[in-house]
Amino acid sequence: MQGQKMPISPSLAARIVTSVTAVADGYDMGSISGAIVLLQKDIRLSSGEVGLIMGVAYLAMGIGAPIGGTGADWLGRKRTLALTYVLLMVASLMMAFATCFTHLFVGRVILGLGIGAGFAVVSTYMTEVSPKAHRGCFVGLEDFFLVTGIALGYVFNYLLAGVAHDWRLMLGIGALGPVVAMTFLMMPQLPESPRWVMLQGRREEAMMLLNGLVSREEADQMVQEWECAPQACTWLEVLNPQGTWRRKALVASVGVGCCAHLAGVPVVNVYLGRILASDISAREGFLLSALVASSRLLFIGCTVFFLIDRWGRRRLLLISCAGTVLSLAMLAYAYHVEAPVLPWKLAALMMYFISYSVGLAPIPFIYTAEALPTDMRGKGVSLAMLVGRLVSASLSSAFPLATDAFGIHVVFATMAIVNLGGLLFIWGCALETAGVSLEEVQCLFGAGKKIPP
Repeated sequence: MQGQKMPISPSLAARIVTSVTAVADGYDMGSISGAIVLLQKDIRLSSGEVGLIMGVAYLAMGIGAPIGGTGADWLGRKRTLALTYVLLMVASLMMAFATCFTHLFVGRVILGLGIGAGFAVVSTYMTEVSPKAHRGCFVGLEDFFLVTGIALGYVFNYLLAGVAHDWRLMLGIGALGPVVAMTFLMMPQLPESPRWVMLQGRREEAMMLLNGLVSREEADQMVQEWECAPQACTWLEVLNPQGTWRRKALVASVGVGCCAHLAGVPVVNVYLGRILASDISAREGFLLSALVASSRLLFIGCTVFFLIDRWGRRRLLLISCAGTVLSLAMLAYAYHVEAPVLPWKLAALMMYFISYSVGLAPIPFIYTAEALPTDMRGKGVSLAMLVGRLVSASLSSAFPLATDAFGIHVVFATMAIVNLGGLLFIWGCALETAGVSLEEVQCLFGAGKKIPP
């Protein structure tokens, strides 16, 4: 009515809170890239200690993911998200006031637990509250805003470098994002997951929530499918799925998640300031990092808003993986011949991040949930995140030691070879899930259909 404010719809409220969550997580990832360059000298950390600080966060993310998935099934999606925000606030403040390696190490563990749990809950939640026709776009927004947060971290690295307590401010600002996210989480318009409400035996409430998120026809269909669906699997049933199609779905889900981490971008993100600072000043490196992240935003935005539901998941994954292999080979060559940062190394880095952004960045958030049947989804997504974060933890811990021992050109060449294996895996195992109902996965992986081009 005229003179009244238009209320925020449940669908919009869900997108706002998950987007703010992703920005908060991304800022923590971006800020550490600059802070580590400065605090390494301040606290006098060795390369091995830097590797442990960086790698332990990814290990903690892997542990946090199944904890988040279990918590989401037990407490609900919203309550579990609130707990992750508390962890992120505590971790940011602990690292900002750190005086030794131990303080930073514990802070990174708590941060990783919060981010890992948040990823698991947000991916599951957005999958369950998104209309089928726009599920790719809605869930892919998580990565778009994650990179927005990373870019903000790089920008603050550049702006704060050189001021008093620069690295402490970079890390401390990370506590503001969870505070904002918690504020949005408390909005009365934000719905609990209808799927979770249904599992609690509250059918009418779940139907009411669904009607505010999708069309009435799709809501009726989803409720009917949920009523016929089996109860959530135990961890043993997830780790040892019965039936060939369930094993194929689990391998595809976990495998695509691993490919995203084997690409190395999550690791290069946190070491980008260190990589560039080896050739130019730290402040110039922070500025170039912000420019690289901005280019990623552009291409992730194009993918999420225009391509992901039109071109499909599989095609974009193949394009992304092929571009990542080529750009890593270019980076290896550029560092081997000691080419200048501008334009050669920067151009190869830009191609690397752009290639990753058109497929391997946003799609695993969607695919790991889409490829799994309903009863396996919550714990299956957590498992995929656990394995992926273990990969990133290993790479993050080894990266500074490997670059010191063999040279960064050897590291990039090795990553190119590994990503070629990822390309072959996607070609052979990743079926197209775009436009497939979350309850129709059995037909997709069990019908023996030819893999679409």
